[in-house]
Amino acid sequence: MWRGGGGWARGGGGSSVGGRSQQQSAGQSNADGGAAKPLKVRTLHILKKHRGSRNPTNWKKEKVTRSKGEAVEDLEGIKVMLEEVMQGGGGGNELKETFKEFARSESDCSSSKRGGDLGFFEYSKMQPPFSQASFNLAVGGMSGVVESKSGVHLILRVG
Repeated sequence: MWRGGGGWARGGGGSSVGGRSQQQSAGQSNADGGAAKPLKVRTLHILKKHRGSRNPTNWKKEKVTRSKGEAVEDLEGIKVMLEEVMQGGGGGNELKETFKEFARSESDCSSSKRGGDLGFFEYSKMQPPFSQASFNLAVGGMSGVVESKSGVHLILRVG
C-alpha cells in the first residue's frame, strides 16, 4: 500500500514578455523558425519521500520511514496504472484526472491538496533534476521516476 505526505515549492502564473506568453509550450516556433523553449511549464506531480529525503516528513507532519527502494516501487506501481489509462484510450483529460486522484491520495507533497498541481514555474524555481524532467516533457507527457533531494517523483506536464 502507498503511504502519503511531504512538501515542495510552488510556482506562480505566467505573464507576457516581448509579446510572447511565458507559458509558451515547447514545440512552438520562434521568429527564426526554430523550436522555442518554454520560459515556464506547468506540471502535476506525485512525490514519495523516503527516510533519506532532505526533510523526511510528509505534509501531515508525519515522519516518513520507507526506504528509497520502497518509494520508487510505490511510484512504479502508480505509473503502471496510469499507463493502463493511456493504453485504454484514456489519454488527455482522463489521464490528467486520474493522475490528480493519485496525487491527492498518494503524494507526500502539500500540493496533493491541489491534485499535485505546482502551477507554472520557471526552470530555476525547482531542483535541477525536477526542472530538467519537467522541461523535457511535451505537454501531456509523463516522466519516469525522477529523483531529487526531496524524494522521488512522477511528473505529468500539463502546460
